[in-house]
Parts: sequence; structure tokens; C-alpha cells
Amino acid sequence: MPIPMPTSFRLDQRRRPPGGGSSRTVVHKRLLLQMRILGPALMLQVRDPHAEWLTLFWSNRFDRDHALTLLDHQDQGTQGFWLRHVQQAAKAFDALERPVQQRVRQIVLRHRRRFPARLAAMSE
Repeated sequence: MPIPMPTSFRLDQRRRPPGGGSSRTVVHKRLLLQMRILGPALMLQVRDPHAEWLTLFWSNRFDRDHALTLLDHQDQGTQGFWLRHVQQAAKAFDALERPVQQRVRQIVLRHRRRFPARLAAMSE
């Protein structure tokens, strides 16, 4: 079952956060926003969404091929929309410094530990 395209998103287009903080913070926030947008579309038919996120983030570059495989279940009319968001997420992840990329992986692992019941319910 394809996920319908959301009707609108508020994307923060500023290059630097208020107060002159680092642009890395904005890039990190953009990646998290893209994860929230893409989550339902990418993880619709997977048993362990956390493992899939880790696969996407495992190396120093976002695994675009795996993301496209996860999008295969979407119908042709919405694939372009989701593809644009995959590209944005990939660009945001690739722009992060290695320690920040590792932090993203740690966030996924922490989330997995916090919600093990959901995984057990999904596997039944």
C-alpha cells in the first residue's frame, strides 16, 4: 500500500541558525526532518525499521541504493516525490562530519532500545 504524499512541509531554508551557530547543526536538523518525512514511506513493509535506518547510515555515505529498494513498493505517481526526499536526506547525511554521522547512528540505536516492544509486535 503506497503512502500518500504529504500536502505540505515546513523546511528550514536558513544556512545558519539564529545567533550564528554552526551550519552543521542546521544540516543535522535537516537530516532528522528528512528522516521523519521518509520514515513512513521507506519503512512501511519492513520488520525492523531501526536495522534499515542503520543500513542507510552505516558507511560515511548514505546508502542511496538501499533507500531506492525500500521505495520500490510506492506507486509510480509518488516515487518522484519520495525520491527527492531521499536525495535531500542523502545530501544532508553526506555533509555531516564523521562524529556527527556516528551520533545519528547512536540516536537510531538508542531509539531501538527504547522501543523494543514495537519490534516484537511487528514480528508477530
